[in-house]
Amino acid sequence: MSYSQNPPLYLARSISGCTHKDVFSWYAKYIKILTKIGFDVMSPLTDDEYIRTNTVFRAEGNGTAGQSNDAIVIRDRKMAKKADFMLCDLRNTNRVSIGCVNEIAWSKDAGNMVHIVMEPQNIHRHAFIIQGAIVFDNMDDALAYLSRFIKQKPKRRKT
Repeated sequence: MSYSQNPPLYLARSISGCTHKDVFSWYAKYIKILTKIGFDVMSPLTDDEYIRTNTVFRAEGNGTAGQSNDAIVIRDRKMAKKADFMLCDLRNTNRVSIGCVNEIAWSKDAGNMVHIVMEPQNIHRHAFIIQGAIVFDNMDDALAYLSRFIKQKPKRRKT
């Protein structure tokens, strides 16, 4: 895999029930780290800070044009399929994240490299989620792997 510019990565995590501050600070932290590693990062929160005013995230859109259920699903599916890489953080979830499950499926369907971070006993640990994905127990290992992966130089085959 060779890129003339930074490879696209879709970043996801479970957000339902989380506070606005927690969600946006988490995304800001990992977008900064992944950008520094060398990725062009996309996320489901693209332009959301100006649109979403909920203090706690719900499982549905807020009904405005940019945040209707249709707009959220269409936008997230497009980004998840467009990116060559996906990093999904499922740590500390106490209920299944339907959004993340769909984003993982869309990414896999597009042939993207899917990287998932979750604990060994995570509620998402299911064959349909972990099959065809690279699963890590912690974010540091996932970030180190992604960093090594995109920095490797393509090897020429001897003919």
